[in-house]
Amino acid sequence: MRAVGFRPVCTNGLLTAIGDFGLVHVSHRGNVVAQVVEAAQRIAGEFVRVGEAVEAMRGTVLSGAQQLDFAREALALRYPDRGEPPVQPAQWLERRRLADVGDDVWRTFNAIQEYALRGGVCGRTAAGHAMHTRGIRAIRETVRLNAGLWRLALARIGR
Repeated sequence: MRAVGFRPVCTNGLLTAIGDFGLVHVSHRGNVVAQVVEAAQRIAGEFVRVGEAVEAMRGTVLSGAQQLDFAREALALRYPDRGEPPVQPAQWLERRRLADVGDDVWRTFNAIQEYALRGGVCGRTAAGHAMHTRGIRAIRETVRLNAGLWRLALARIGR
C-alpha cells in the first residue's frame, strides 16, 4: 500500500502527485485483511504529519538565492548522471500557474516539481544543441523524483 497526496492542476479535474507519504508492504499470506487494515491505519496516521509539513512549508518564505539553491538541488536529483543539467535553475522557478506564484517553500516546491516531472523546458544538450526537456513517464522514476523533491522541501523547513 502506498499513500500519495495529489493536488489539482487545472479546472478540468486533472491531478498531479505532490509527494509520496508512506509505503507499507502487505504479504499475500495469512490474514491479509487484518494486515491491510493495519497498514491503512499506519498510513492514515502519517497524513496528520503531512498536513503539518504542508502548513510549515506555506509559512516558510525563501529568498531568491534559497529558491535557486532548491532548484539547483532538484536539477541534480532529476539529472544525476549529467555534470551540467540541460536547463538553468532559474527556469524551474518560473511559475506556469497562478496558484504557484509566491516565495514560500510550498509554492516553490510545486513549481519545481512540475518542471521536473512534466518537462517542456527549452535547454541545451551537452553538445550545445537546442532541445526541450522530456517529461517522466516511468512510475519508478516518478516515485523516486517525488520522494526526493519532498525531502528537499522538508529540509527547507527543518524536518
